[in-house]
Amino acid sequence: MPNPGQEDADADGIGDICDACPDDPQNDIDVDGICGNVDNCPVDFNPCQIDGDADGAGDVCDTPGPGACNVFAEADAWLKQSSPNENHGVDSELSCGKAPGDAMRPVIRFDLSTIPADASIVSATAWVWVSASDSSGSPVHVHRITSPWSEASVAWNSLGNRFDSVVEGAFVPVETDVWEGVEITVLAQAWYGGATANHGVMLIPTSDGVESKYASREWGISAERPCMQVVYTCQAP
Repeated sequence: MPNPGQEDADADGIGDICDACPDDPQNDIDVDGICGNVDNCPVDFNPCQIDGDADGAGDVCDTPGPGACNVFAEADAWLKQSSPNENHGVDSELSCGKAPGDAMRPVIRFDLSTIPADASIVSATAWVWVSASDSSGSPVHVHRITSPWSEASVAWNSLGNRFDSVVEGAFVPVETDVWEGVEITVLAQAWYGGATANHGVMLIPTSDGVESKYASREWGISAERPCMQVVYTCQAP
């Protein structure tokens, strides 16, 4: 990129003209899409930037604060219809596509154990890192899984069609190397309160013949693995 002036305001060795975060020498170290100089939790994944007490510190890193945490995937895999007994629990990417006789569906289950026992969930947003986009512009639907499963053995035959028909949320993965979030507050509340067993979610594409991919919990960059940001309040002692 032509850059005769060679300006580099944050002295990170990347010229301002091509630096996504020209005033952040650490270049969004928490990989949440918010440059550190304007991020209210610069070293903690916090794409929602929620600041419940309006003190300038995001709830994820604010102590004390109204309460927020990042909940990570405890299991994930992808299911392949044309190889119905094949397990993809250790793959670094989750494939998602729809073709005649060969649907591919990622499944993700989040660990809710870090949420305090007396909490009341205010909001919950699930996040996935798009490693390969779907240029069709068609949404990926998020459904609640209705049966238990194990990352080490799950396959299409055991889980491929075991999901609730209700669409809990949707996102459109038209860009690569970005986060896509989907708000699933009601579902997270049901999981946490015990009204519904936490078997996780299944991603079901709506486009034909196009495959998208997402970082799994085995992905090489830990900051890009699936997670859910939960904001909660706790009962007064």
